[in-house]
Amino acid sequence: MVDKITTDSFAENLFATEGEAAQGLIRGKMMDPFLVKAAITALGGGGGSGGGGSGPGLTFQFFTSGRSSGELTSSLPVGGAYRQIYRVGPISLLPTDLLIAFGEFEYTTDETSFNTMCMSNILLTTGATAISGVEVTDTNGRNVTPAMHHDTHTKIGAIMPGVTGNRWVTLTARADSSSGTKPLRVEQDYGHLDVIILRPTT
Repeated sequence: MVDKITTDSFAENLFATEGEAAQGLIRGKMMDPFLVKAAITALGGGGGSGGGGSGPGLTFQFFTSGRSSGELTSSLPVGGAYRQIYRVGPISLLPTDLLIAFGEFEYTTDETSFNTMCMSNILLTTGATAISGVEVTDTNGRNVTPAMHHDTHTKIGAIMPGVTGNRWVTLTARADSSSGTKPLRVEQDYGHLDVIILRPTT
């Protein structure tokens, strides 16, 4: 069974705290690996070597699509299938791991008269090129209007997959419109996908 972790349950159940470090970590404000390590140490983990406080021992791994030229597609055709925007992996998982993912991308519409819907999600998949899998975030989206011209999707989620073996994490998206036909353009170098794996040591 895959358990989705909400902000509140993550802070209360995993770290037994509502401190600023825990809240910042899971809201995507501390995805830099050095800041994550500092947050884990403050929460009692210490990166596997023990730390202050009464929290569990934790190790962490950090994966990223990179901050430059990491986009896997440049467009989202209207009415087309989901496409991978970013991908990280393979990541070797254990059943006790907690996976945290944060992703964002920017897109532009060239429509002058019609709205275009953009849907997106972050998935845990068994294959590098898969566009279906276990949801790390909910699948949702919104319309971009001609007046808006461009928009950004930001996704953050956490799950305990409970599996062993290699997996990939992907940020996927698709476009749809009741009247428009022009694809959405995925802006290059305006987004990324980061993944953190927290692993108990006790």
